[in-house]
Amino acid sequence: MKDIPTFTIDGKTFKFWHTDYIILKYNSMPPDEAAKTLPLKWQNKHYLHVVNQVKGEYEYYCFESGLFISEEDVPWILKP
Repeated sequence: MKDIPTFTIDGKTFKFWHTDYIILKYNSMPPDEAAKTLPLKWQNKHYLHVVNQVKGEYEYYCFESGLFISEEDVPWILKP
């Protein structure tokens, strides 16, 4: 069985396992380092940068809402 990526953020433990998604940067980092550097915090919510293998699109997963947001719709990336 595959290990489920687990992150402890502000004393809360979050897990991410969706068969259609890969966590970007996660597999190239040692587990202890990945757990410290991921995910991104924005306005008191925590986002994980992932790629949808089925659609071939980059997205962010919000732990608090359980929703996926396309890279084009996130507010912290500046649009031209």
